[in-house]
Amino acid sequence: MKRWKKPKDKRCSCVNCGYVIKISPYSVKEQTFDDVIATYVECPVCGEKMLKQLDTAESQELAQKCVKLNIRQREGKKLTDKQKAKLKSTIRVLNNTRKQLNRAHWDEVYQSLNQYEEPKTETADQELTLGEQVTSTVQAGESMNEHESV
Repeated sequence: MKRWKKPKDKRCSCVNCGYVIKISPYSVKEQTFDDVIATYVECPVCGEKMLKQLDTAESQELAQKCVKLNIRQREGKKLTDKQKAKLKSTIRVLNNTRKQLNRAHWDEVYQSLNQYEEPKTETADQELTLGEQVTSTVQAGESMNEHESV
């Protein structure tokens, strides 16, 4: 009889700040770019998004098939030779698909995932107009004070 082993906690550390993040269904997020689905983990300290995996709708379906067969195998149920062969071929196709996606899209998805968003500030023109408004109101106040003193 085989003993069930508790899976080890999966963790990753942030590239920027070194914070160790425990990978769980709550920490993993997905975002879609065109037809590519990016799976990533976001650092709660610095906000860096670490890309973990790229998929398409087809590769996610293949992954679900693999998961179902792996769960049956882990539960102690015997897989037939046909199921084992199907599992092997599905894993091979899934790995090849993900490798091709990584080669083609990894850099552009990573860059668009971590785009730096500049905080919205007023432009120099707007600051000048605000400065002019302050100057004109101060001047108007001075002229009112002159009329009151006369």
